[in-house]
Amino acid sequence: MWLDGPFDKLTISNVRIRNQQADGINFHRQVTNSTVTQSFFRNTGDDALAMWNEGGGGFNTFSFNRVEIPVLANGIAIYGGESNVVTDNYVADQQAEGGGVHVGNRFPGSKPISGTTVIARNVIVRAGSQDYYNSWNFGTGALWFYALDAEMTGAINVEDNSFIDSNYEPIHFIGSSVTNVTLNRNQIIGAGTYAMEIRCAGAVTISNTTAIGLGHGGILNCRTDFAITDGGGNGSWTTQPPVCPDPYPTPIYVSVASSEPEQLSAVPTSK
Repeated sequence: MWLDGPFDKLTISNVRIRNQQADGINFHRQVTNSTVTQSFFRNTGDDALAMWNEGGGGFNTFSFNRVEIPVLANGIAIYGGESNVVTDNYVADQQAEGGGVHVGNRFPGSKPISGTTVIARNVIVRAGSQDYYNSWNFGTGALWFYALDAEMTGAINVEDNSFIDSNYEPIHFIGSSVTNVTLNRNQIIGAGTYAMEIRCAGAVTISNTTAIGLGHGGILNCRTDFAITDGGGNGSWTTQPPVCPDPYPTPIYVSVASSEPEQLSAVPTSK
């Protein structure tokens, strides 16, 4: 479903989209106050759910959806726009050139991220991948922020998410500059490399975000101009000295016991 705006107050619910060559649903060009909820996506050839805010758009919501095996790109993506929301979704087994959830200032004509973007109460499982298109020699994060076409300065709140068995790092910053990001009450349960990878300027505040089962350590930081504020309650991973290894390490998967968080009870099943 490719939906070109401008339009306002559309709701899509209870749909099942499988085995597509491209996106599952894309809100494109000046879509506002619209929602996709209680829907199921499997085996999409591009982003399963996307908000592409070319020329503007915002105040949209993706909530209580289930995404499985997006073959290319991301499970859920926000490309620019104002005050968009991604909450209470389950995303699993993303395959290549993307992550589970992505926030980016990307693509010509997209309005940069502004207002307050919310990423909350999502469960992201076995996400993050190699990006062959960009020829990166490192893995993309399960949740990744990419300031490609413009610096990312709008507020971004990342709260109460669970990152389970991430293929590389659960949280990833890349591009020119990403600032004004807050991580609070998230849990990381298993990661192939580090809890966080930083490859841009910027700033993040981290509070009450715990991490266990890390393949290589806490933070990979290849920049000196990215500020990390430790708000407490994170455990030891935020206090370890950052590293920037060369070559990039091979992921190590540590077995840790985990169970699906309670919020999954409201997400559609994969039947």
